[in-house]
Amino acid sequence: MTPIRWLLSLVFIIQMYLAMLVLAVAVTIIEVALIFSVLLGGSPDKATPPRDTIFAAIMSTCNGVVGICV
Repeated sequence: MTPIRWLLSLVFIIQMYLAMLVLAVAVTIIEVALIFSVLLGGSPDKATPPRDTIFAAIMSTCNGVVGICV
């Protein structure tokens, strides 16, 4: 079963808003994991941009969740 079909079946099982929340969190987790791997591979003096990018991704997701809830 492809991820798209799995997500579509998830939409029908649980409501669309919860599926959007799950998708947003999943994308954020993947993005943070990729940036975290870059963070671990670099030197300590080059750690600031990946750390700021992770913070921005998490804050964007939190703002989206709050926007959906409001």
